Amino acid sequence: MAPLPQNNTSRLFLDYQVGPDQHTLSLRYAEGTVTPATVMTRLDSILDVIGPAMYLMNVVAVRKQVQGSNVSTPLAWTGNASYGSGAIDNWKRTLETRWIGRSADGRKTSFSLYGVNWNPTLGYRVYTSGNAAIATIDGILATMALAGEFITISGNPAEPYPYVDLNYNSYWEHEVRV
Repeated sequence: MAPLPQNNTSRLFLDYQVGPDQHTLSLRYAEGTVTPATVMTRLDSILDVIGPAMYLMNVVAVRKQVQGSNVSTPLAWTGNASYGSGAIDNWKRTLETRWIGRSADGRKTSFSLYGVNWNPTLGYRVYTSGNAAIATIDGILATMALAGEFITISGNPAEPYPYVDLNYNSYWEHEVRV
């Protein structure tokens, strides 16, 4: 499959902080069909669902990058200023929760959240059948895909996988150790 340029679709970036670390969540959407405000509303819904299982997460900024551009521009975040509560344990700073989807043309997309307070005994994958919050978010993502709010780099709707992956991110492991 031939690679596509990073700016092949429009993207929304949510910059957030959990503990001492700042992260960026990125979602692709169909510009012209969908507005960034709509994507922000759905993202706020996802964060509301997962919020009770999160350490304190503060929204720092939100940006959009339109298709074909290499520059992102700031937007006003329409959701809550923060989600979750409590200070993150140092060893959980590297734990990444990743939602994944794939389009009919075989392209994959994903987004990650840091600061979700998962119990490591869950293993590396949590299925929708075993967790009500994950099932609800999966439903939101399926709705978003049909509306052009959760797409792959090719611009096609992404069917969400029926699980989330839980991993210790190697980049953040190195950052925490330094």
